[in-house]
Amino acid sequence: MNGEVSLTVTTSQVRFELKFDRNISVIQGDSGTGKSLICTLLNESQLPNSGISVKINKDIPVVVMPDITLNSPVARPWYEIIKNSSDTLFFIDETCDCLAGKPFGFAQCIKSTSNYYVIFSRKRYPDLPYSIHSLYTLNKETMELKPAIIRNIHCYINSSATFVPEYCITEDSGAGYLFFNNLVNCEVISARSKTRIAKCLSVSQRLGKNNILIIADGAAFGPEWPLIQNIISSSISEITVFLPESFEWFLLHSLCFKCFEETQYILDNFLTLIDYTKYFSVEQYFTDVLKQFSMKVGCRYYKEAMPDKIFLTKENTDYLRKLLFKFISQGLCSRNNSEDIHTQLFDDN
Repeated sequence: MNGEVSLTVTTSQVRFELKFDRNISVIQGDSGTGKSLICTLLNESQLPNSGISVKINKDIPVVVMPDITLNSPVARPWYEIIKNSSDTLFFIDETCDCLAGKPFGFAQCIKSTSNYYVIFSRKRYPDLPYSIHSLYTLNKETMELKPAIIRNIHCYINSSATFVPEYCITEDSGAGYLFFNNLVNCEVISARSKTRIAKCLSVSQRLGKNNILIIADGAAFGPEWPLIQNIISSSISEITVFLPESFEWFLLHSLCFKCFEETQYILDNFLTLIDYTKYFSVEQYFTDVLKQFSMKVGCRYYKEAMPDKIFLTKENTDYLRKLLFKFISQGLCSRNNSEDIHTQLFDDN
């Protein structure tokens, strides 16, 4: 399964309008915001004369994972439920024992499956590669509406109007770090992993660094975003994040690929193209795509090495530098924005 899944759950009092476009989504929110209510309504909708309407844009089953499966006399173990399911939309409350990692890790069990998983939780799950675009909160429309409408909205918004970095923190120490070290005109350090970015950011602030730019793979940065958001909210430093799907996604915008119409098509439509049974995250998908297209222009791409010289020409680095800051200045960090910005950049030139 891929592409957008839209689900509407309606009663006389409330209507949930939810949309998910990736294999793993996390809905955060305080108690009383409606997280558990969705699961309750979906379960009750199976009862006769429930008065609950459930509509979905795909012909797929919807499963609310029982809280207890390992010690329940009536429920199958959670890992068997997942193993025997395909193209299924799962709703999982944070109390479900599958998230406790017993007897297997949840990430291990859902990898290479074709299902969508929606987790209702205030916790972080660092072992799950969910995107910043898959991190949601529930937003209730005006209470004057009957039924009240509740939607899931993105937690991540990047909105820097103008920004000139003096210090840059990258997620990895390989190709991305080496490339951005040549692209941005400031000191660049590597955090060496996404889980160390928050620590590097805190240390950088204690050292008096200002105008800090963070560059990381947004496709798997969902678990880290709450930590970064907390630091930003209490910081007096200017901090901007650039979270493209991945470094490979960004490099696919290079001028050498403009001759391939398929490149832009993939950049615009990857969420309807990706096979989650093959790629656990969008970052893995774009790594594979970049390797394939690199061979078409006569080079190879390695994640731990400096990108080929075809990506390092002055014309291309100038273009990508301009593209990077165009994204940042317009508050655009990734998908569905590249085509318009490409047009603007070529018009500017």
